[in-house]
Amino acid sequence: LGIGTTSIAAGTKLQVEGETRIYPASGTGVLRFGSGGVEKGKLSVDTSSNMAFETSGAERMRIDSSGNVGIGTSSPDAPFTIQRPSSNQGIAAGLSLKGQDGTTQGGLGTDGVNDNAVQLVAAQFIKFHTNNTDGTANERMRIDSAGNVGIGQAPTAFANWKVLELKGGTAGAMLNFENSASTRVSTVAYDDGNDALRIQNFLANPITFETNNTERMRIDASGNLLVGTTDSIVYNEGSTGNSGVVISSDDYYSAA
Repeated sequence: LGIGTTSIAAGTKLQVEGETRIYPASGTGVLRFGSGGVEKGKLSVDTSSNMAFETSGAERMRIDSSGNVGIGTSSPDAPFTIQRPSSNQGIAAGLSLKGQDGTTQGGLGTDGVNDNAVQLVAAQFIKFHTNNTDGTANERMRIDSAGNVGIGQAPTAFANWKVLELKGGTAGAMLNFENSASTRVSTVAYDDGNDALRIQNFLANPITFETNNTERMRIDASGNLLVGTTDSIVYNEGSTGNSGVVISSDDYYSAA
Protein backbone atom coordinates (compact mmCIF):
# COMPACT_ATOMS: atom_id res chain seq x y z
CA LEU A 1 0.00 0.00 0.00
CA GLY A 2 1.35 3.40 -0.96
CA ILE A 3 -0.02 6.59 0.56
CA GLY A 4 1.08 9.75 -1.17
CA THR A 5 3.21 7.78 -3.62
CA THR A 6 2.88 5.42 -6.56
CA SER A 7 6.46 4.09 -6.20
CA ILE A 8 6.49 1.49 -3.45
CA ALA A 9 9.84 -0.06 -2.54
CA ALA A 10 10.11 -3.81 -3.13
CA GLY A 11 9.08 -5.86 -0.09
CA THR A 12 7.40 -2.92 1.59
CA LYS A 13 3.85 -3.48 2.83
CA LEU A 14 3.16 0.18 3.64
CA GLN A 15 4.94 3.28 2.35
CA VAL A 16 3.86 6.77 3.33
CA GLU A 17 5.18 9.90 1.68
CA GLY A 18 4.78 12.93 3.94
CA GLU A 19 3.91 13.45 7.57
CA THR A 20 2.21 10.69 9.57
CA ARG A 21 0.26 11.52 12.73
CA ILE A 22 -1.28 9.41 15.49
CA TYR A 23 -3.85 11.66 17.16
CA PRO A 24 -6.35 9.73 19.31
CA ALA A 25 -9.38 11.72 20.42
CA SER A 26 -8.48 10.95 24.06
CA GLY A 27 -6.00 8.90 26.03
CA THR A 28 -2.49 7.89 24.93
CA GLY A 29 -1.18 7.65 21.39
CA VAL A 30 0.52 4.27 20.91
CA LEU A 31 2.63 2.73 18.15
CA ARG A 32 3.14 -1.02 18.67
CA PHE A 33 5.80 -3.33 17.22
CA GLY A 34 5.87 -7.12 17.17
CA SER A 35 7.29 -10.23 15.59
CA GLY A 36 5.64 -13.58 14.85
CA GLY A 37 2.26 -12.15 15.76
CA VAL A 38 3.46 -11.21 19.28
CA GLU A 39 3.97 -7.69 20.55
CA LYS A 40 7.64 -6.99 21.39
CA GLY A 41 7.65 -3.29 22.12
CA LYS A 42 5.80 -0.02 21.83
CA LEU A 43 6.23 3.72 21.66
CA SER A 44 3.62 5.86 23.40
CA VAL A 45 2.92 9.52 24.19
CA ASP A 46 0.57 10.40 27.05
CA THR A 47 -1.65 13.45 27.57
CA SER A 48 1.18 15.18 29.55
CA SER A 49 3.54 14.95 26.52
CA ASN A 50 5.75 12.26 28.06
CA MET A 51 7.14 9.76 25.53
CA ALA A 52 7.78 6.20 26.74
CA PHE A 53 9.68 3.32 25.10
CA GLU A 54 8.79 -0.23 26.13
CA THR A 55 10.14 -3.71 25.44
CA SER A 56 8.80 -7.03 26.80
CA GLY A 57 5.90 -5.21 28.43
CA ALA A 58 8.06 -2.90 30.57
CA GLU A 59 9.11 0.73 30.16
CA ARG A 60 12.85 1.03 29.43
CA MET A 61 13.28 4.70 28.56
CA ARG A 62 11.33 7.92 28.80
CA ILE A 63 11.61 11.45 27.48
CA ASP A 64 9.49 13.65 29.69
CA SER A 65 7.69 16.85 28.74
CA SER A 66 10.72 18.92 29.87
CA GLY A 67 13.10 17.04 27.60
CA ASN A 68 14.76 15.03 30.39
CA VAL A 69 15.76 11.50 29.38
CA GLY A 70 15.43 8.63 31.83
CA ILE A 71 16.76 5.09 31.34
CA GLY A 72 15.46 2.61 33.90
CA THR A 73 13.29 5.28 35.49
CA SER A 74 10.05 7.04 34.61
CA SER A 75 11.00 10.10 36.67
CA PRO A 76 14.23 11.58 35.28
CA ASP A 77 15.41 14.47 37.45
CA ALA A 78 18.22 15.66 35.16
CA PRO A 79 18.75 16.06 31.43
CA PHE A 80 20.04 12.45 31.41
CA THR A 81 19.28 9.99 34.22
CA ILE A 82 20.23 6.30 34.45
CA GLN A 83 18.79 4.08 37.18
CA ARG A 84 19.96 0.51 37.59
CA PRO A 85 17.07 -1.98 37.78
CA SER A 86 16.55 -3.40 41.27
CA SER A 87 16.77 -6.92 39.83
CA ASN A 88 20.35 -6.28 38.64
CA GLN A 89 22.12 -5.11 41.80
CA GLY A 90 25.39 -6.68 40.65
CA ILE A 91 25.75 -4.47 37.59
CA ALA A 92 28.56 -2.02 38.36
CA ALA A 93 28.27 0.44 35.51
CA GLY A 94 25.17 2.34 34.54
CA LEU A 95 27.05 3.39 31.40
CA SER A 96 29.19 0.66 29.81
CA LEU A 97 32.00 1.57 27.42
CA LYS A 98 33.28 -0.97 24.87
CA GLY A 99 36.30 -1.05 22.61
CA GLN A 100 36.34 -1.72 18.87
CA ASP A 101 36.52 -5.48 19.51
CA GLY A 102 33.30 -5.35 21.56
CA THR A 103 34.92 -6.03 24.94
CA THR A 104 33.99 -3.83 27.89
CA GLN A 105 36.79 -1.37 28.63
CA GLY A 106 35.15 0.68 31.35
CA GLY A 107 31.99 2.16 32.72
CA LEU A 108 30.37 4.83 34.84
CA GLY A 109 27.79 4.15 37.51
CA THR A 110 27.15 2.99 41.06
CA ASP A 111 29.30 0.22 42.47
CA GLY A 112 26.57 -2.44 42.36
CA VAL A 113 26.48 -2.83 46.16
CA ASN A 114 26.31 0.63 47.68
CA ASP A 115 24.16 3.10 45.76
CA ASN A 116 25.88 5.98 47.56
CA ALA A 117 29.16 5.26 45.77
CA VAL A 118 29.89 6.21 42.17
CA GLN A 119 32.52 4.47 40.08
CA LEU A 120 34.40 5.48 36.97
CA VAL A 121 36.09 2.26 35.86
CA ALA A 122 38.62 1.57 33.12
CA ALA A 123 40.53 -1.55 32.15
CA GLN A 124 43.94 0.17 31.95
CA PHE A 125 43.84 3.87 32.83
CA ILE A 126 41.50 6.83 33.01
CA LYS A 127 42.44 9.98 31.10
CA PHE A 128 40.95 13.47 31.38
CA HIS A 129 41.24 15.84 28.43
CA THR A 130 40.44 19.47 27.76
CA ASN A 131 40.85 21.35 24.49
CA ASN A 132 43.74 23.65 23.69
CA THR A 133 42.99 27.13 22.34
CA ASP A 134 43.23 25.71 18.80
CA GLY A 135 40.53 23.14 19.59
CA THR A 136 42.82 20.09 19.77
CA ALA A 137 42.42 17.75 22.73
CA ASN A 138 45.21 17.60 25.29
CA GLU A 139 45.55 15.17 28.21
CA ARG A 140 45.46 17.00 31.55
CA MET A 141 45.27 14.18 34.11
CA ARG A 142 45.64 10.40 34.22
CA ILE A 143 44.96 7.66 36.78
CA ASP A 144 46.80 4.50 35.80
CA SER A 145 45.92 0.88 36.59
CA ALA A 146 48.16 0.93 39.71
CA GLY A 147 46.31 3.95 41.13
CA ASN A 148 49.07 6.45 40.39
CA VAL A 149 47.86 9.96 39.49
CA GLY A 150 49.59 12.24 37.01
CA ILE A 151 48.58 15.86 36.45
CA GLY A 152 50.09 17.37 33.34
CA GLN A 153 51.64 14.06 32.30
CA ALA A 154 51.30 10.30 32.77
CA PRO A 155 52.52 9.28 36.26
CA THR A 156 55.84 7.50 36.72
CA ALA A 157 55.42 4.17 38.51
CA PHE A 158 57.68 3.22 41.42
CA ALA A 159 57.62 -0.28 42.93
CA ASN A 160 55.36 -0.50 46.01
CA TRP A 161 54.72 3.27 45.94
CA LYS A 162 51.62 5.28 45.13
CA VAL A 163 52.48 8.39 43.19
CA LEU A 164 50.91 11.82 42.72
CA GLU A 165 52.92 13.54 40.01
CA LEU A 166 52.42 17.18 39.02
CA LYS A 167 54.01 18.66 35.91
CA GLY A 168 53.77 22.43 35.59
CA GLY A 169 54.27 24.96 32.86
CA THR A 170 57.39 26.89 31.88
CA ALA A 171 57.44 28.68 35.27
CA GLY A 172 57.02 25.50 37.31
CA ALA A 173 54.30 23.57 39.17
CA MET A 174 52.10 24.83 41.99
CA LEU A 175 49.68 23.33 44.52
CA ASN A 176 47.46 26.02 46.09
CA PHE A 177 45.31 25.90 49.25
CA GLU A 178 42.38 28.25 49.78
CA ASN A 179 40.23 28.99 52.82
CA SER A 180 36.43 29.02 52.90
CA ALA A 181 36.48 32.63 51.63
CA SER A 182 38.31 31.46 48.48
CA THR A 183 41.47 33.31 49.51
CA ARG A 184 44.77 31.62 48.74
CA VAL A 185 46.46 30.96 52.09
CA SER A 186 49.38 28.67 51.24
CA THR A 187 51.28 27.19 48.32
CA VAL A 188 53.66 24.36 47.64
CA ALA A 189 55.46 25.14 44.41
CA TYR A 190 58.43 24.14 42.31
CA ASP A 191 60.13 27.17 40.77
CA ASP A 192 61.49 25.96 37.46
CA GLY A 193 63.49 29.13 36.87
CA ASN A 194 65.44 28.87 40.15
CA ASP A 195 65.27 25.08 40.41
CA ALA A 196 63.83 25.45 43.91
CA LEU A 197 60.98 24.06 46.02
CA ARG A 198 58.94 26.73 47.78
CA ILE A 199 56.54 26.30 50.71
CA GLN A 200 54.67 29.54 51.30
CA ASN A 201 52.18 30.74 53.87
CA PHE A 202 50.51 34.02 52.88
CA LEU A 203 48.99 34.63 56.31
CA ALA A 204 50.69 35.83 59.51
CA ASN A 205 50.68 32.28 60.83
CA PRO A 206 53.44 29.71 61.24
CA ILE A 207 54.29 26.69 59.14
CA THR A 208 54.28 23.72 61.52
CA PHE A 209 55.69 20.19 61.36
CA GLU A 210 54.12 17.39 63.41
CA THR A 211 54.76 13.74 64.29
CA ASN A 212 52.47 11.51 66.37
CA ASN A 213 49.88 14.30 66.27
CA THR A 214 52.24 16.62 68.17
CA GLU A 215 54.01 19.71 66.89
CA ARG A 216 57.79 19.24 66.75
CA MET A 217 58.98 22.23 64.75
CA ARG A 218 57.70 25.48 63.31
CA ILE A 219 58.75 28.47 61.25
CA ASP A 220 56.88 31.45 62.68
CA ALA A 221 55.66 34.54 60.84
CA SER A 222 58.90 36.39 61.67
CA GLY A 223 61.05 33.69 60.08
CA ASN A 224 62.31 32.15 63.33
CA LEU A 225 62.91 28.39 63.34
CA LEU A 226 61.58 26.83 66.56
CA VAL A 227 62.32 23.21 67.49
CA GLY A 228 60.60 21.71 70.53
CA THR A 229 58.99 25.02 71.42
CA THR A 230 56.35 27.43 70.17
CA ASP A 231 57.98 30.47 71.85
CA SER A 232 60.68 32.42 70.03
CA ILE A 233 62.25 33.19 73.43
CA VAL A 234 63.90 30.13 75.02
CA TYR A 235 64.68 30.32 78.74
CA ASN A 236 67.84 29.03 80.38
CA GLU A 237 67.84 25.61 81.96
CA GLY A 238 66.23 25.64 85.39
CA SER A 239 64.16 28.74 84.77
CA THR A 240 60.42 28.85 84.22
CA GLY A 241 59.37 28.71 80.57
CA ASN A 242 59.69 26.70 77.40
CA SER A 243 62.60 24.49 76.47
CA GLY A 244 63.79 23.91 72.95
CA VAL A 245 65.92 25.43 70.21
CA VAL A 246 65.40 28.73 68.45
CA ILE A 247 67.27 29.94 65.38
CA SER A 248 66.26 33.55 64.98
CA SER A 249 65.88 35.57 61.82
CA ASP A 250 67.85 38.25 63.69
CA ASP A 251 71.03 36.13 63.57
CA TYR A 252 71.10 34.53 67.00
CA TYR A 253 70.79 31.01 68.32
CA SER A 254 69.27 30.07 71.65
CA ALA A 255 68.78 26.74 73.36
CA ALA A 256 67.68 25.45 76.74
